[in-house]
Amino acid sequence: MTECCTTSVPLLKDIMTPIAGISPDVPVRDVVGIFQQDQTLLALPVVDRDRFVGVINRKVLIFKHLGRPYTMDLYGRKPISVLLEECPLVMDAALDVNSALERLVSEDPALESDSFPVMEGDRCIGIASVAELMMSISRLQAGLLQTLRCLTARIREEVAIASRV
Repeated sequence: MTECCTTSVPLLKDIMTPIAGISPDVPVRDVVGIFQQDQTLLALPVVDRDRFVGVINRKVLIFKHLGRPYTMDLYGRKPISVLLEECPLVMDAALDVNSALERLVSEDPALESDSFPVMEGDRCIGIASVAELMMSISRLQAGLLQTLRCLTARIREEVAIASRV
């Protein structure tokens, strides 16, 4: 008999990247430096004494806040807290990827977000990228398709056996 594989739905904590938070007092210039040092970093959680206060997204920081002439001169020495996103989309670490995508699309239908903070209680434990969320769902669907193929083969085997009886 054909063995069928099992597919489990990943949780956000399985696909997120753990990222240490930064203080709201860190100067904007230093945050830009952090993003320049790590090109894969999409966002930084901002944490004040272990309490999540917001998130700084690379794309938003560079294109929205610092993309105009002289803005680095204006904001460079100011604390990053002045540029925090108000009410960012955050999701619980125990949320499965299908539910996370459903929530993401309902709250950001244009999919302008490229990442979001992943929370465990009131602590930000990492950042999940929308690209990795989509890829994990794609891998899940491929696994489900393989399971479907296994089950189809098994049904055919059972029908063949039953027709001989």
